Amino acid sequence: MDKKIALISTQEGSLSGVTVFMDLLKSELLAHGFQVELLRPIKHSFSSIKNLNSILGYGLLQEKLRTFDLIIGNGMGLIGAVDLPNKIINNIHSTSTGSFKCFQDSANSMSEIESNSLEFVFSSILGSKHIDILSAIEVKKDSFELDKIIAERADALITVSHSTKQEVVDGYGIESKNVSVVPNGIDSHWFEERNFENIIDSYPVNVVFTGRAGNSEMPIFWKGIDRVYRVFENIKNAHTIGIFHLGTASTGDAYSRLFNSIGADTCFNIQNSELPHYLRRGDIYIQTSRYEACSLSLMEAMASGLVPVAFSSGMVDFQIENGVNGYIVQSVEEMQIRISELIENPELRIKMGERAAEKIRTEYSVVKRINGDVSVIR
Repeated sequence: MDKKIALISTQEGSLSGVTVFMDLLKSELLAHGFQVELLRPIKHSFSSIKNLNSILGYGLLQEKLRTFDLIIGNGMGLIGAVDLPNKIINNIHSTSTGSFKCFQDSANSMSEIESNSLEFVFSSILGSKHIDILSAIEVKKDSFELDKIIAERADALITVSHSTKQEVVDGYGIESKNVSVVPNGIDSHWFEERNFENIIDSYPVNVVFTGRAGNSEMPIFWKGIDRVYRVFENIKNAHTIGIFHLGTASTGDAYSRLFNSIGADTCFNIQNSELPHYLRRGDIYIQTSRYEACSLSLMEAMASGLVPVAFSSGMVDFQIENGVNGYIVQSVEEMQIRISELIENPELRIKMGERAAEKIRTEYSVVKRINGDVSVIR
């Protein structure tokens, strides 16, 4: 095929689910015979100005993008393409309108314990005495109009979950029939067999968090790092491990001090190809995010045989059958109760871990994801 495709990933130096997905998409599209180039914009010097950094960085790709037949990106990543005649596919992993509402609701409903815990984590990691999280959330509004324009300009829209599709329909006024749902998928190296029988003999049980964290208030709030801290602080008879993907390595010392103080081990910026070796040492996985669309971290943990205990968001209700292959919880306290039950019942833990792995291996491979995308591309 002679169709030339540009994939726009996150900025250089940033690691996210979009980064991992675009790498996988590139490999699979090349295998399908397309000409593909993965573009990562260089961070602009105006890095202290909220959102302007991203707008300028992605916008600088415009001249390069003119040489492609098809441009695939995620939301604001397509800002350099909106005025071009090229065909655009907006592969939406999350929306500014949906995340804003979710964050606002979460901030307004925080208990005093949760609010104090968040302040403590902010202070420990960022050195800040007080952060007005509601004001920080307001910055998300800056993206509303841009995201809407990009969604309207796209020739095709693909969302990673049914909830994200509804956010696009409600927030950007796009007709439902014009939005496809193709859930994320993970690479085949996650589907290697695991010897579940050995888990009964492992002590202590390993309770793991893995996911993007950050060195500013919004990623910490978004990913629920304060919830991770509270859960790990209260777990008994188990080993806790935090595997954090940080935007900058310099923040690692602050994370280590915070989590090591409660007996948790920390690892940082593990390469995706190496991550299965870390996760397969785990038994229970916690997802604490306040907003997700279709979490790669959750799927990777489930494919590795860990039992997920997760807050409900995005695809969680589709991927976790509550009480069968994991647990869906509404509070840190409920998460702690479910983890305790799993620690005390190794047979249940193994059975649920096997079911979790089977669910992802059967329904959420990258092959299924790419086939869905390719059908739209063609």
